[in-house]
Amino acid sequence: IALAAAPRLLLLDEPGAGLSPDETQKMVTLVRKLKGRYTIILIEHKIDVVMTMSDRISVMHFGSVIAEGTPAEIQRAVAEMGWSGPMPVQKRVTPVMRRGRDLIAQAMTGSGKTGAFGLPSLEIIDPKLKAPQLLVLAPTRELALQIENEIKLMSKYLGLETISVYGGTAYGPQLEAFGRGAQVIVACPGRLLDHLSSGNVKLDELRVLVFDEADEMLSLGFWPDMRELQKYIPKTRLTGLFSATM
Repeated sequence: IALAAAPRLLLLDEPGAGLSPDETQKMVTLVRKLKGRYTIILIEHKIDVVMTMSDRISVMHFGSVIAEGTPAEIQRAVAEMGWSGPMPVQKRVTPVMRRGRDLIAQAMTGSGKTGAFGLPSLEIIDPKLKAPQLLVLAPTRELALQIENEIKLMSKYLGLETISVYGGTAYGPQLEAFGRGAQVIVACPGRLLDHLSSGNVKLDELRVLVFDEADEMLSLGFWPDMRELQKYIPKTRLTGLFSATM
């Protein structure tokens, strides 16, 4: 409706196609001159062009590699990861988490489950707040490392500190990450409880709690640890349970 009422409309359809960096800059300069006289819509799939132009002009961006409204820093990161579009589970989970609703989701391994909870969670985190804000619990160290690596790639341009926490390894690197104010913790319950009971880390600022392979954690006997964790986790938070086999 707003666009239909606009007196003038400038549509840029793939303006970066076939342009050199110098030509792209000339395009940006031209569009800036027209900014006040036109409603500008940019349709563009090249993330470098989107970043260049959206930093300088008012645009509506279509053709995003992920959900509409996702910050440009995250769009740039996932484009570099080779994602061409949101997976079905991501399309369904993102709007629910953006509304602050708790949820249970079942999705097969390899279906984009980590992105489904990781991307909207990253939108909730405040990079300036040096405290844990996203906690992902996983049943095994292998899964914890995998999740942390993916979230680290997705948050590449957000300046976040991430850490995977599990037993059978030195405490030192984990303590150092806590000291730097890690905002994202991906943990196995046992080692995390050790840190919490020792006062090494606090979860007072936690905003999102995710159980990945929640049913697997129960089958492996983590139920007592998960109940114990309740003592340290704020009551007001967003909670998601994800599993491939639930």
